[in-house]
Amino acid sequence: MNLLDYLIAFGGIYLIYASILMKVKGRIIRNVMVSPDVDLEKVRDKEGFIRYMWIRALVMGVLAVFIGGVGILGPKMEAPLLLAMVLGYLVLLIGLAVISARARKKFLD
Repeated sequence: MNLLDYLIAFGGIYLIYASILMKVKGRIIRNVMVSPDVDLEKVRDKEGFIRYMWIRALVMGVLAVFIGGVGILGPKMEAPLLLAMVLGYLVLLIGLAVISARARKKFLD
C-alpha cells in the first residue's frame, strides 16, 4: 500500500499546485480541473469558475496530502484504519468530480 500512499500524496500536491496556479495566474489546467474536451477559449465565465473551484480544489488537495502522508509515515496502521483512509480518499475523488461537474455546468458550458 505504500506506493498508493505516495500516489495519493503526489496527487494532492499536484491538485494544490493547480488550484494555486488557477487563483494566481488565472490558468485552468486541463485533466485536473476540467476534462480535455472543454475549449477554455470559449467558456462563459472563466473567472466565476476559478472563484468557485480554487478553494475547493485546494482543500481537497490538502486532505489528499494528509491522507497520503499518514499512510507514508504510519505504515504499521491497523487494516481497518488503512481501509478507512483509502475509502476516505475515494470519497474525496468522488466529491471533487461532483463539484467539478457542477462548476462546469454552471460556468463553462
